[in-house]
Amino acid sequence: MSKRTILAALASVALLAACDKSKEDEVIPVSFSSFGFYAKDNAGVLKTDYIEENVNSDVISFTLPYGTDPDALKTLVPEFTVTEGASVNVADASGAPDGKDIVSGSTPVDCSSDVQLVVFLKNNYKAYTLSVKVAEPEKWEKLAMTSLNVEATPALAVNPKDGVPYVAGTSPNKNGEPAPHLFKLDGTELKDVAGALAIARADGVSLSFDPTGVPYVAFADGAFTNKYSVKRVADGKGTYVGEGGQMFVTTAKRRLNSVSAVFPISEKDVWCAHYNNTNTVAVPMGGLNLAHYDGSGWTNGVPIAGREPASYANGVFGRTVNGVPYLYVYGTKTSKVPSHISLYKLEGGNWTTIFENLEVLGTDGKPVGGYSAFFSDFDIASDGTVYLLFDVLFNVAEDFQIGVVKYDPATGKQVIVGGAMTDTTNMNSSTTASMALDSNDVPYVSISYKDGGVMKTAVRHIDSKTKTWSELVTLASNSNFSDIVFAEDGTGYIVTRETVGEDTKYVLYSTAK
Repeated sequence: MSKRTILAALASVALLAACDKSKEDEVIPVSFSSFGFYAKDNAGVLKTDYIEENVNSDVISFTLPYGTDPDALKTLVPEFTVTEGASVNVADASGAPDGKDIVSGSTPVDCSSDVQLVVFLKNNYKAYTLSVKVAEPEKWEKLAMTSLNVEATPALAVNPKDGVPYVAGTSPNKNGEPAPHLFKLDGTELKDVAGALAIARADGVSLSFDPTGVPYVAFADGAFTNKYSVKRVADGKGTYVGEGGQMFVTTAKRRLNSVSAVFPISEKDVWCAHYNNTNTVAVPMGGLNLAHYDGSGWTNGVPIAGREPASYANGVFGRTVNGVPYLYVYGTKTSKVPSHISLYKLEGGNWTTIFENLEVLGTDGKPVGGYSAFFSDFDIASDGTVYLLFDVLFNVAEDFQIGVVKYDPATGKQVIVGGAMTDTTNMNSSTTASMALDSNDVPYVSISYKDGGVMKTAVRHIDSKTKTWSELVTLASNSNFSDIVFAEDGTGYIVTRETVGEDTKYVLYSTAK
């Protein structure tokens, strides 16, 4: 090989080496393309995904719903996409990568305080601030009221199609009798939807919606000697489902929050459950009448497997959760002695039992000493866990206290959520309460009680930090018989019956901004 050839070869090698060195020194921009937290990676903590699809700032922030456990923020698992070939670390004290790679969808990150993340590739890196907060509890504000005077305990429900709250109750007719009415939120008014739904007195009013968003109202119909009727309300008028007064009689004045529940599956498939005050063979007095409309007529006394017809049904409550109807029945033989507490759900056209004659345990782990028969309520969490509201003698040595029992259907395990409400021991027979779970399964309780001779309505919830009940937040004075629900979008609603001047109105409160 000639000297000239050797020199040319060496020059070529040097050029290649220079090119390789240039590639090593090349600065490649790095960044997050997307970043977030998925429910599938954070089971038991998140119920939905929180994603920033296009990261265009060096600050990435998320606000998780109130009720998220603050301790869970210490082990949140993120998912992200970055520049091809890049890695992600937490920044060390100097702001440089700490050398511990974060694997998308796998590695937990402590987000209990703001954390610095670094995306790096070879000799280039970019720093981001990740900020994860838990929202503060919502504040309740007065939203609307009826223009009509009202009487009965209100029933509150949210239309599943448009998220609008409705209230069913009564308003005096020209004869002074409380006729059934349905009200709908319209601006700052609870507007009468269809006028009086019946010509005579109504009691024990309940409300629900079919899957298309049409409201159905059940009530003890004075036009039929207090036999139960159901009306479908559409196009500004109410129409009897089948014929009116086809069910049994309910005493006009019952003390519990609810004595009936209606479940409209379709126009030709409607269920109604109510306390029975008719001495019949099929349904003994004081028991549960479960009735079904099949498009042609009503059938009373539909049995539920495992339930004794003679079991007491002082309180009858209904909820539809994720499209599934639930029926809760609370029974006491006297004002203090529990006799029957049961929960059912409708599956494939049949009612199945979640629990039958549940034995509620007190703070000492023993069966409770008794129940007050003035109120009860229930709700179902997103995972099927049952929450039950009672006024209970949790320990024989204690006074009656409001409490919420969390019940796991899979294991039968019970927990008194947040402990008994020891600050409610001064409540009496005027006290009523209602309960609902928000979109993050936080229990909220609205309570109407006498304070210094004045009836007030207040609300409280389980504090996400202390895991105990928050302070009572007073909504109104001269009010009673509240009901609480949460819409699918997380908005909370409470309706009360209040004295406004010389009138009595249904007043709606909300967490809506």
